Amino acid sequence: EVLAEEVRAKTAATQDQKMAAEALDAFKARMEQERAAHKREVEALAAATDADKGAIMGDMAKVHEEKAVLEGQLRDEQERVRQLTGAKEGVEAALAADQEAAAAFKADTAGKMKKFAEGVRELKTAKEAAAASAAAQVADLSQGKLAVETELREERSARANDVAHLSAQREQLETALAAERAQSASLNEALAEARNLNISDASAIEGLKKDVGELRAQVVDWESAVELSGKEIEELKRARENDKEKTLMAFKKTKEETIKLLNGKVAVIQSLQADKKKLETEGAEAAERSATDAATLRADLADTRDRLERATGEVASLQQLNADKEGKIEGLENEKRNLIQVAMKAQESNLKLRAIYSRFKHPEELAKVVFGDISFKTTMVGRTKDGVMVKQGGQNTKKWASRHFVLNEVFLLYYASAGDKEPKGAVRMDQAVVERVDLDKLKQPNAIKVTNSDCREFFFACASEQERDEWIAVLSDPLQDSVSVQAQSANSRRASLTPGGNSTRTGSMNTEGGKRKTSLRPPSMFGGK
Repeated sequence: EVLAEEVRAKTAATQDQKMAAEALDAFKARMEQERAAHKREVEALAAATDADKGAIMGDMAKVHEEKAVLEGQLRDEQERVRQLTGAKEGVEAALAADQEAAAAFKADTAGKMKKFAEGVRELKTAKEAAAASAAAQVADLSQGKLAVETELREERSARANDVAHLSAQREQLETALAAERAQSASLNEALAEARNLNISDASAIEGLKKDVGELRAQVVDWESAVELSGKEIEELKRARENDKEKTLMAFKKTKEETIKLLNGKVAVIQSLQADKKKLETEGAEAAERSATDAATLRADLADTRDRLERATGEVASLQQLNADKEGKIEGLENEKRNLIQVAMKAQESNLKLRAIYSRFKHPEELAKVVFGDISFKTTMVGRTKDGVMVKQGGQNTKKWASRHFVLNEVFLLYYASAGDKEPKGAVRMDQAVVERVDLDKLKQPNAIKVTNSDCREFFFACASEQERDEWIAVLSDPLQDSVSVQAQSANSRRASLTPGGNSTRTGSMNTEGGKRKTSLRPPSMFGGK
């Protein structure tokens, strides 16, 4: 029983040791897996850091370009603001000049209108005074005419009375003369009778002769008086006629002078009326011109104010735009500082990753870390180019072997066959120099020489000159071609997920859909975006 107990104890101990060994192996395997996952994460982080570094540098270049563009726009806007400010000052000066001109024109127009009103009032007063004077003169002339007519009528009446009185006196004288003549005739008859009777009385005859003589003298006196009365009458008639003619001539002359004076007054009144109409027309035209000029000035003033408001609005908008751009530039400066800090961190991470990458002596080891699996099938996914070339074997220039080449990322891997799990070798093309060489002597006319960072030379030969040129083109710039091929691969994968989507393979440059085994690997860890 003791022996059986010891056997059971040893068996349990052996089982425990076996289980512990298995647990330790499982722990080691899990640690290896975790280490590999951590390594892949670190590598993915490094690749992402490189990608972020490239993106940050690109963004910084874009930021610098945008900053330069914004600074140019800011300068242009500042120049435009200065121009608009100058234009605004010019508009304000023109507006002030227009206002001064409008005020001067208004004052001048008001003065002219005042003078015109005063002239119209003076002209009206003068016309009224002239009309009153003419009316007074006409009234005076009418009264004078009436007085002359009255005096003429009175004179005519007096002359008629005088003529009637003289006619009566003449008739009386003629009657007395007739009586005297009759008496003289009777005396003559008596004398004759006395002579016939021979009257002897001489004294009686002498007395009779004396009486006859006296009678004759009296008759002569009476005839003289009658003649004198007739002459006086004639002279009075002639004086009356002369006075009448003089009075008529004076009346005609006065009438003519009155008519001339009235005609002159009428001409003056007509001239004053014409001047008044002319002044009224000129005043209306001046008022119309003043109204038109005032309307034009108001329209110009309104237009100038509108332009000034628009210019002020544009200046305000430009100032706001300038402030926005300054804020944007400040934000870009902050972003630039942040990007510089990120770039510095990315540079530090890049240096750390380079230190990590330097630990890998062979490119295929680093490729295995990157891809996880470097079998031919895996590296064909997302490849840049693949194809068959012949490779020189080591130092033996006569030994050339056919190899399957795959360019993926910066790794050029070559396999003995398309089903190999491991490549025969690998070259990092980001650290290599590609050139065309002439190997016609070795019967390899389309040859390529690749020199890596250790100065090791690889010689490959293609089947045609076109294929050689294609390989040289993609090997000289693997990162750029890797980016374009990754984009084509993404499009191909999207196409493969749609109904009828198929992977494509054309010529020696091929793309096909699929997924990598390592999901943590970024698009490019060597600078691709």
